[in-house]
Amino acid sequence: MMTYRRLPLDKIPEGYREFVKHFVFRDQMIVVMDNELDAIFGDVPGWHDDKHPNFAYYQLIGRETAKFLEPLLRASGKEAVSR
Repeated sequence: MMTYRRLPLDKIPEGYREFVKHFVFRDQMIVVMDNELDAIFGDVPGWHDDKHPNFAYYQLIGRETAKFLEPLLRASGKEAVSR
């Protein structure tokens, strides 16, 4: 999973709120940086709504950007040297 989960604590079934307490921030939002709780809360309305990239997604974006830019930068560097 390439996005993190962010959901208000009051959307989590009451019986699970103690279980998720270490994922809760000051604003009473649960923030999970991967899919580790999807099997438990995947059916909770709104669980999959937040589409912010997590650390793995940012690494993928960076790698793909570097692969795209590398040949362009190398070609640009060769042109500058030949001038």
